[in-house]
Amino acid sequence: MKQPKIRFQDVSKFFGDQPLFDGFNLDITEQEIVTLIGPSGSGKSTLLRMLMTLETIDGGEIFIDGEPLWHCERRSKTVKADEKHLRQMRAKLGMVFQHFNLFPHMSVLRNIAEAPIRVLGKSREQAYNDAACLLEQVGLADKADAFPADLSGGQKQRVGIARTLAMQPSVLLLDEITSALDPELVDEVLDVIRQLAATQRYTMLLVTHEMYFAREISDRVCFLDQGRIVEEGRPEQLFSQPQSPRTQSFLASFLRS
Repeated sequence: MKQPKIRFQDVSKFFGDQPLFDGFNLDITEQEIVTLIGPSGSGKSTLLRMLMTLETIDGGEIFIDGEPLWHCERRSKTVKADEKHLRQMRAKLGMVFQHFNLFPHMSVLRNIAEAPIRVLGKSREQAYNDAACLLEQVGLADKADAFPADLSGGQKQRVGIARTLAMQPSVLLLDEITSALDPELVDEVLDVIRQLAATQRYTMLLVTHEMYFAREISDRVCFLDQGRIVEEGRPEQLFSQPQSPRTQSFLASFLRS
């Protein structure tokens, strides 16, 4: 049986003395698109942050391509991962955040090209050529010389997506990428993700409150509440015939809004 691309195995996470996760388990297969939905505070974004090592875990393990994220082997012993190991593991992941965090003093093209030059060791010419191709891919080829202050929120987020793709990750983590946008700008960002899902099939783990988008793009949807998966399944099943009363109540609240 093929190993999962990502595995959360008996993961625990505490904030103070309060557990958010206690023995959490989730497998995501290669090129699977999994969307996490649920109320605020249910742990969705924390799962992504633990994958990116922005939050530590307090128990269990996370595996990427079968290799432990938070531990490594040293002289035949399992020890806590050092920064070198964490960097190597993070290189497989690319995260797009709610807020764009673009460098205001850099052009759009340089915002995308800078990290591949500094981190991946690409030549300036190659990095800028690749950045131009990515800008065309996200529909912003005419904004290469613009600065972030000149862009709309939707355009900034599309640059953020291009900047993440420039690091050549095999897994995309998308954390409420439209929550900071005006409603009329949401679809221009979601269209980029639709295109990526249709043409390149990254492994994706998404957190979103856009239920129609989750239903459209996902291979599997997981409904989280209080740090546990209450229900999961294919989107057509979960959205049309949810089995858990808690899932039913959550989805009904969106239909009323």
